[in-house]
Amino acid sequence: MTKILLIQEINDLLKSRWIIAYAILFFILIESLYWFSGDVSKVLVSLTNIVLIVLPLISLLFGIQHIYNRSEFNEILLSQPIPRKIIFVASYLATTIVLSSAFILGSGLPILLREINGELIISMTILFTGVFISCSFLALAYLIAFSQNDKAKGFGIGLILWAVFLIVYDGIFMLILYSFRDYPLEIPAIVFNSLNPINLARIIITLKLDLSAMMGYTGAIYKKYFGSTIGIIISTSILFLWIAIPYYLARRIFVNKDF
Repeated sequence: MTKILLIQEINDLLKSRWIIAYAILFFILIESLYWFSGDVSKVLVSLTNIVLIVLPLISLLFGIQHIYNRSEFNEILLSQPIPRKIIFVASYLATTIVLSSAFILGSGLPILLREINGELIISMTILFTGVFISCSFLALAYLIAFSQNDKAKGFGIGLILWAVFLIVYDGIFMLILYSFRDYPLEIPAIVFNSLNPINLARIIITLKLDLSAMMGYTGAIYKKYFGSTIGIIISTSILFLWIAIPYYLARRIFVNKDF
């Protein structure tokens, strides 16, 4: 039953023009970067910024819009003898598979078509991290959409959450570092940044790009603790929790919600 629903959801999503436009958008962006710079390293740095800024926003908005648009279809499915968990799992998996595949195809093809030499690992790290970001913010989108019946409030919360993670959070973090600069803040800095999936993704990619020196104090901390293979595994595991926890909460709300 899960496979049938999953295939149906994927087929429905693939018919959406937004998914095709999404893949084409990334393809054009990467091709344009190659065209104007011709330097693979500069392209990868620019791709990192796109992954950290654009990907969370699109994942949030697309996920929220998808849930609200299929509310009537959900009600039809819920009237059938199908467990709610299966409906939720099929919907989330289909959305993550399609959106992540569009990102990988749109961003990966231009990279693979070029002479990447020793940049393959870095390129794969950026794409891999982008998939994690998509899955995480899609889970947050599901959590927001199922928690709010009002569409406008849902989109508003999504935009605020994106702005907080991307802009406000770093401002608060720097203020704390400055206010308590006389105290040892290595461990609190790691914990504080672990509470932001965008920062975690930035850390993983930046360490692979060997640009941690540009991050100042925090860069030195993460180079020290996360520069090793074990550190990368730990930071990736924390990023995985940013998928698992919102996913679990959203599924729980969906299962218990009165439609």
